[in-house]
Amino acid sequence: MSITNNIFIKVLIFSLALWGLASCASNEVPDDNNPPVVEPKEELIPIEVPVTRTPPNADAESRVNTVRMIVLRGGYVRTNQMISLSSITTSAVIEDYVPVGLVDFFLIANERSGWNLGALNIGDPQTKEQLKSKILNFTAHPAIPQTVLPSPAESDLIPMARIYEALQINSDGTAQSGSTVLTDPELHWGLQRLYAKLTFNLEVVFADLAGHDPIKLDSIAVRHLPSQSYLGEKPFTLSTFFDPDTLDRNQAPNVYGPSNSLGFDAKFITYLPEHLVANKDDYTYISLNVNLAGSSAVATKREYKIVIGESIRPAAGKDNDSLLNTSGPTNYVSDYYIRRNTHYQFDAILKSYDHSSDQDLILKPRVMDWDESFAPDTFDYDAQILLVNPSDIIIPAGVTTYQGVIDVYTDYQKGWNATVSHYSGTGSCAIIGGSDNRPNGQLKFNMNGGSSGNYAIITITTGKDRKMERKIKVTKL
Repeated sequence: MSITNNIFIKVLIFSLALWGLASCASNEVPDDNNPPVVEPKEELIPIEVPVTRTPPNADAESRVNTVRMIVLRGGYVRTNQMISLSSITTSAVIEDYVPVGLVDFFLIANERSGWNLGALNIGDPQTKEQLKSKILNFTAHPAIPQTVLPSPAESDLIPMARIYEALQINSDGTAQSGSTVLTDPELHWGLQRLYAKLTFNLEVVFADLAGHDPIKLDSIAVRHLPSQSYLGEKPFTLSTFFDPDTLDRNQAPNVYGPSNSLGFDAKFITYLPEHLVANKDDYTYISLNVNLAGSSAVATKREYKIVIGESIRPAAGKDNDSLLNTSGPTNYVSDYYIRRNTHYQFDAILKSYDHSSDQDLILKPRVMDWDESFAPDTFDYDAQILLVNPSDIIIPAGVTTYQGVIDVYTDYQKGWNATVSHYSGTGSCAIIGGSDNRPNGQLKFNMNGGSSGNYAIITITTGKDRKMERKIKVTKL
């Protein structure tokens, strides 16, 4: 029976496979000049890791340049082999023997030279804790990979790993972790990036802000990052954290567009170390700083904090305000975890700058597997947000023809719909423009004629079956 291991099969044409056949060490040793260390009566089975070179057009985030397999048993190194993909033309194989029984299995790609993993020799004492303590140092913030084939720098590649502690190797060639037999190619054997990814999308419409003040984005940064992250997933306590440099608004793939007098939008992408916090107050967060347009005064500067963590996902039932309150009795340390190979994505709408609104920042967070984010978002999501402003409009007495404007925002992908659902009295009210699937922005309407006390009801709907609804009443004095 074989265990096939496809690494990022939807992104890279790169695969690793483990082949197990029940046998004892004999004339099947791949390298007769370097036979494996054999304990008395210990059963071994051969293992093969086929490696296919990364294609030239591979995404920089998914590039694999080196692969190393380390197997530990009983506190000693039993296998340690590495292959460089740059040294092969199409494919190669890492092959060795592993003992039947419990082992600690490490498959590591794009290792850092500072880890010095090549210095581990067969038979050297090495525990899984010692190997996991090989760290990524994040005092220099992880950079966005820019270089692709043929010769990327080490810093341009994201380290990846698949680690199984106490992995049971069976005589029939299967492997299992606990009671789970590891047969699923991607779920059980796929490599995981040792970083997390953060994407932050921000939109500001000046007309939507309380006071309608034109503002600008002063800076954006990720604060309170751990200075190191381990090869293995384990909670850790650090005495020091660091705040990296402010993200460059103009460095690709970041985009900042103070495009016109109506507002601006911005998109920021960066990487984070895995952060399994030990204390709730150690959480990592986005620091968003805005100021009045044209102003650098400290007095008019305002900071918004957005928690990055597992429970920011809507299904967890916790929002940013509740997570910022670390003393909340229903908040747990695990709510603030940042996990490897995970994409934390925020769509944010700034609604208030001067603290006068009940809702300052509207957030639509998503927490997903990193590679899931590569797929087009075709699911017809229900709307979670539908905002209209104003909700009541008064037409002064004596005005015969009135053109009104209503600001509308929803997170529903198909936009919103508008209709004059009721009209009382003489005259008329009409929507300007299309009525269905309209983009976020302004709804304009005309109200003509009529007398005092006449009114119209404009209904805005969105979501599946138009289940979300807001009504705006337009009354003539």
